[in-house]
Amino acid sequence: MPEIVVTAEAEPKTNYVAPVSSSASRLPEKVMESSRSVQTVTQQVIQDRAIIDPQEAVQNVSGVQRSGSFTGTGETYRLRGFSQQSYIKDGFRAGTVPGGIVFNAVAPTDVANLQQIEVLKGPASILFGRGEPGGVVNYITRSAAFEDAYSIQQMVGSFDFYRTQLNANWEAVPDKFALRFDGAFETGDSYIDYVQSERTMVAPAFAWKISEDTQLQFRAEYTHDDRSTIPGMPYQNGSVVKGIPYDRYLGETDFTRNVTDTYRALLTLEHRWNEHHKTTLSMHGLTSTSEGGYFILFNFTGPLQDPVTGDIARSASATDFSEHYFTTRLDHVITWDLYPDVKNELLLSAEFDFQNNDNTRYLSGHTSLNPYNPVYTGYQPLPLLPGLPNRFSEVTQTDAKAYSFLLMDKISFGESLFLNLGARLEWFDGTHEVTYADPGVPFADSLAELDQGSLNPFAGLVFKPLPQLAVYGSYSESTYSFKNIALRTSSGESLDPERGRQFELGAKTELLDGRFIASAAFFQINKTDVAGTDPSNPLFSINAGEERSRGFELDLAGELAPGWRLLMNYAYLDSHITEAPNGANVGNRRPGVPEHSGSIFTTYEIQTGKLKGLGFGGGVYMSDRVAVDTANTGNLAGFAQTDALVFYRRNNWQVQLNVKNLFDNEVFYATDNATMVQAGNARTFIASVKFEF
Repeated sequence: MPEIVVTAEAEPKTNYVAPVSSSASRLPEKVMESSRSVQTVTQQVIQDRAIIDPQEAVQNVSGVQRSGSFTGTGETYRLRGFSQQSYIKDGFRAGTVPGGIVFNAVAPTDVANLQQIEVLKGPASILFGRGEPGGVVNYITRSAAFEDAYSIQQMVGSFDFYRTQLNANWEAVPDKFALRFDGAFETGDSYIDYVQSERTMVAPAFAWKISEDTQLQFRAEYTHDDRSTIPGMPYQNGSVVKGIPYDRYLGETDFTRNVTDTYRALLTLEHRWNEHHKTTLSMHGLTSTSEGGYFILFNFTGPLQDPVTGDIARSASATDFSEHYFTTRLDHVITWDLYPDVKNELLLSAEFDFQNNDNTRYLSGHTSLNPYNPVYTGYQPLPLLPGLPNRFSEVTQTDAKAYSFLLMDKISFGESLFLNLGARLEWFDGTHEVTYADPGVPFADSLAELDQGSLNPFAGLVFKPLPQLAVYGSYSESTYSFKNIALRTSSGESLDPERGRQFELGAKTELLDGRFIASAAFFQINKTDVAGTDPSNPLFSINAGEERSRGFELDLAGELAPGWRLLMNYAYLDSHITEAPNGANVGNRRPGVPEHSGSIFTTYEIQTGKLKGLGFGGGVYMSDRVAVDTANTGNLAGFAQTDALVFYRRNNWQVQLNVKNLFDNEVFYATDNATMVQAGNARTFIASVKFEF
């Protein structure tokens, strides 16, 4: 992984194209030689769009959508119709995405130390282990480089937003030892009443060239995040409840708040034995704690909205979560010539991965709230169901170990034909325990254990009839061992893991001396062994469901002429449930997935004359309507969000003004919950000034 970051640092600062990626094969690989669909959001795109929330970045990638969470915090993504379960940073598992059987305890990702964001579409189990088949968003962080570079940026914006960001790299000993520091402090309110946030992030790093053949790299980060949790907006009878102001807060300021502390580190030792052999030892660790409270807009005993008073029902959860991850990985790369003009590159990798989640929730009902004339009462728990105490605890502990061996081979036949073959063998061992200790709670404790192996193959072929044109095809599989860990059949057996397989055909072209890349892909993903309720015994589950997602994607990125840069994408997604016990929901669309979506973002910077350095641009991000849940009880309307910017760059400084959601449209994202959705940001102005030294 280290060399890919150094490559990115050396690219032109105004580049919207990253010609090299490591997310498709764990080997630094030219995008034109990859048999996978990989898109990169570069550092310049992050700068030009004034991206602070990484969820905004995926708007520039086809087939990827952001979605919502119960708390309104953290990042949630859907790729090719399927949700991503784990954060991936520098190719390592770095936290749980909000939702599912394990709850999130990791701070939202800060962009201060992000070099770029790589999106790998389709099954990624061969590279990253267990997961859904849609793909992964991989955050690539900055590493220390052998150069001196310093910058400071100040941002101010709507709703009392302030952010100071510092990026510094120092070559302490020329070509021997380098230090890096990235950090940010951010505070602000929100367009939603009473919502506030504050975050501090620091990320030190160093690189030590022990010898010409041996290098040690270290990257770390600490994030302290304190913010309001956002219940979202109530949804019933096929639409968002009408008449509620877009800025209405449905929480309680002294309760619906979350404080998170996240520590992460990555140590990498690389040694090149000779021109044919290179070994890399990596150790990655993360620990995070989160404490606070949030609401779910749901009524366990009646309608969501009282038909007489208009009050919205709320259920409460006070939380104390922790997450711990550790991965050690040993990679060995062998390169050799099979014949003249036939080269072989073989990656052998062994990995041990450990994950622990300790989650305590104090569950209760709560006083309802009138959204048209709210009276906030503070935290006032009530029985979740008749007969239950006002508040009771649910303790969940999950431990998972995975042992993996990966083989990935790339054979290059000259400069026109590339063959990829590989497989990952993974043995997964996990336990999931839930306990209820309070008296008067009728729910039973449970302990589930899972011990399963999986083999996920991959095959891909790239043909370049011209240096600027590549056509490719690939086949890949995925296994999500974790998904069904808490479920059992009526005979007490574990369920099989969910499995996915994908066929993909595509083409890529590289124009204007590599400054512009266009890619198109057709794909079909089939997911099998989806868990469903056993028709003959509703208290248990069976593997009886199937889902299918297929479609077409188009991505354009680069510099069309000096100073004129463009990003454009479009995706058509046909994502449906195809089989289920008793036919439940068969034919329904998967939630949160639009049939049509796309965007265009462009900037132009004047190159000569007195106005040199002055630039302007903007973008439109569009989405078709989406279903709110698997039962398709309703749809969220499609939307178009318009952004604009103007900037002025001279020598080592620049000023910039961004306007997001220019026309102040109301935008909603699905949370996979039939009674609540998450609202997008209102119109926001952000002004910034940046100095480089």
